[in-house]
Amino acid sequence: MIAHPLLRALLSYWQGLCPDQGLPSRKQLDPLLMPKGLLKNFFIYEVHRLAEDRLDYLMALAGGGLCALFGREMRGLRFDEIHPKDVVVAVREEFNLTVREGCPHYAQRWGHWSADGPLPYECLLLPFSTDGRTVTELAGAAFFDPDFPLRNSYRLYSAANRLADRMKADED
Repeated sequence: MIAHPLLRALLSYWQGLCPDQGLPSRKQLDPLLMPKGLLKNFFIYEVHRLAEDRLDYLMALAGGGLCALFGREMRGLRFDEIHPKDVVVAVREEFNLTVREGCPHYAQRWGHWSADGPLPYECLLLPFSTDGRTVTELAGAAFFDPDFPLRNSYRLYSAANRLADRMKADED
């Protein structure tokens, strides 16, 4: 289950944006309606499709809390310029899975985000689409807490996978 209350609230907000069929559009995001206290930890990545089905991600928006932790502005940076080497492979797999399956993804893990050593964090990834089916952006939030128990695993949160559920129902 999602531990941080603001991540649970963000998932609920995203579910409310989902149309009856497909995925919500990034244009539907309204900062005034998002959970209070979330924006400093909120981010948006653009999905870039490369040759041979490879995916890359460009940070389009990063909340002030994330930039403060990172020590600089993160907008315009590519995925590999942001994520620590100790988690980059696992986190890229999570991003790719979210894009390919079009479902939210929740992770609890740790990474070397600062020189002080590993820092535990929670992250929620949410798919957005310009056409309702193809994921074109990933939005979400990450919360870092030194008191959170260290984990080096993730849990897929797919109960909100409305698109896949509907597509499966259409096939039956």
